[in-house]
Amino acid sequence: MLVESDGEDLWVTNSSSDTVSRVHASNGKVLGTWTGATDPHGVLCAMGKVFVTGSSPSGQLYRIDPRDSSGSVFTLSSSLGVNPIGIAYDGQRIWTANLGNGFAGTGSVSIIPVDFFSVTNVTTGFVSPRGLVFDGTNIWVTDGGDDKLKKLASSGNILMSVNVGDDPYSMANEFL
Repeated sequence: MLVESDGEDLWVTNSSSDTVSRVHASNGKVLGTWTGATDPHGVLCAMGKVFVTGSSPSGQLYRIDPRDSSGSVFTLSSSLGVNPIGIAYDGQRIWTANLGNGFAGTGSVSIIPVDFFSVTNVTTGFVSPRGLVFDGTNIWVTDGGDDKLKKLASSGNILMSVNVGDDPYSMANEFL
């Protein structure tokens, strides 16, 4: 469903086949396919690895080491919020925007330190978070449930909320 570049190759999540594909950007050749990522959506290239969110049965975070040949993804966590869609990295933590299950108040943001020993799920103020971006200082999240863009503190608390229009989804993930 989503695609991310590691600077040389493109990483594509394929939710209907529960796979992640690596495609060489210069010639379009598929270099490998990783299996076992249940309903993958978000993809992030950071710290020399590829991280992927998965949505079923609970929120999953998978890791792929691009130095390895294709095979199965490695599960880092099964403790993310429901339906993680967006994913970002702030230099210290991985963040996921968790859509929820369609009922009010089930959306959340998950914060995962790079040691991967714990996950913090923040629900207060979120309806249906979708896209995330790090601007060099703060994490921002789109929330399609209340049509807002939200600036977050490192704790996940909302610092600012801006009306942006109907049903905001993804954001660009690079800044200049």
